[in-house]
Amino acid sequence: MNWFGGRSSRKRKNNHVVVICTVLVVGTAFIAGNVSARFGLFIGPDSNKYSQVVKNVDYINAYEGLFEARDLLMKNYNGDIILVSHNRDEIFKFCESLVVIDRGSVVTAGKTREIFKNPLTIASARLTGCKNISPIKHINDYELEACDWGIILKTEEKIESNITHVGIRGHNLQPSINKEQINTMKIELVQFTETAFEVQYLVKNAEVSEINNIWWMEKKKESDRDIKNNIADYLTFPSDKLILLKDK
Repeated sequence: MNWFGGRSSRKRKNNHVVVICTVLVVGTAFIAGNVSARFGLFIGPDSNKYSQVVKNVDYINAYEGLFEARDLLMKNYNGDIILVSHNRDEIFKFCESLVVIDRGSVVTAGKTREIFKNPLTIASARLTGCKNISPIKHINDYELEACDWGIILKTEEKIESNITHVGIRGHNLQPSINKEQINTMKIELVQFTETAFEVQYLVKNAEVSEINNIWWMEKKKESDRDIKNNIADYLTFPSDKLILLKDK
């Protein structure tokens, strides 16, 4: 298969490509950093008979539409279906395979869940939702300095020579009361916001000046009435949740 990106579609080998702006995903997803369309569906010959049904999916009822459109095509169409989307949740829920495109080039391709778990490259990490990414300095095979966060981190995975950055997803950070715990820093609250079910924080290393903020989120507790004054003193970066990344 020829992978492609950019603002306009191109032909796939032995197939005519039709683009439909919709909320439909079955099969392989493309996450493209330079694609302007909110959704694009690429299917093969005889696709016009599906387009009128699919294009009328109401975005307000997006998830219901996703299921309906998927079922329609699975029953009536035997071929590749490719979604172009920036919506990570929909891709994770409905797509088995994923191609990440950055500036017109494929940077990662494989099984969706594997890429979300281990995105391999900086572009893939960002496009799959990892907001905390820092350049590193190698210390040894299992220890690095996260330069933007001012902390030395121990890893479970060996740090290969081509690794240039480390990442961690906000929901994988853990509050702590023990400053002696591995991969733990004293934090200072920069700001926070609430949703119905979680609290999202921006924090930074309290012991290092001129350092980047870290995005951290946790489920809201019934006891959370004074969030600002009840934030944990320390934050832990679990070794098994660190994502080792290369430039390309």
